[in-house]
Formats: sequence, C-alpha cells, structure tokens
Amino acid sequence: MNIDKKLEGQVSVRVRSGEVDSYRIAHHSNYIVWYEIGRVHYLETYLADWLKETSLLNKQGKLEYIKSRFVNPAHIDDVLNVYTKLEGVEELDDKVILTFKQKILNNTTRKMANTSVAKVSYEIVGDKSGLGT
Repeated sequence: MNIDKKLEGQVSVRVRSGEVDSYRIAHHSNYIVWYEIGRVHYLETYLADWLKETSLLNKQGKLEYIKSRFVNPAHIDDVLNVYTKLEGVEELDDKVILTFKQKILNNTTRKMANTSVAKVSYEIVGDKSGLGT
C-alpha cells in the first residue's frame, strides 16, 4: 500500500483549566500532548489500513525525537487546530519510523507553535510485506 504524503490531518483541541498557569496561559509541555493527539488522529484517519497490514494497529508509538518552536501563547478555553502531515517513512529491521510535520493554529489562524520534525517509531510484529511506501 502506498502512503499519500500530501494528506494533512486536522483535529481541534480546547485548552483546559488543568493545562494553564495562574495567568491562564498554557504550559509549553502541553503542546507535546496536543501534537500526539494530532498524530493519533492522522494515523486513525489516513493510515488505519496500512497499520492493519503491517501489524502495527493498537501498538503505542515511541516518540524518539521532536523539535518544536513556540510562537504565541495559548490561553484557557482557546480552541486550537492541530495540523499533521506525514513527511517520511523509514523501514528498519525491527521497527518503522514515521516522520511528521505539525503546526498548531488558534481559531483565528494565528500560529501558536510548529514542529520541524517529530519522529515516532513503531515496533513491527509479524510480516513486513505491507510496508510498500
């Protein structure tokens, strides 16, 4: 199965009270969680068949590397849109590494943060024949 790298997923998240400080600004560590929500949504929406073929379905990916740039603060009750795009697939003997590019915008399309790279590895169980990238 060939993976279409032109697809971009989008999912919305709302900044909750437990994610902000006393100034009602979201702590930067929450962006990593929001990126993960975006990657999981992308996998479930665009790569579900591929994940089944490669025996990776329901396997938790391991975040191996992330580089993010925070541009503007997010505040309590902001609705953030997480955009995710698959940039690459690297096949190794015992795992596959998916590389994503992501950005977070608020509802007024103001950029909040973006990743230059997020690499997530998945351990391969069984046959690798479905890895036609």
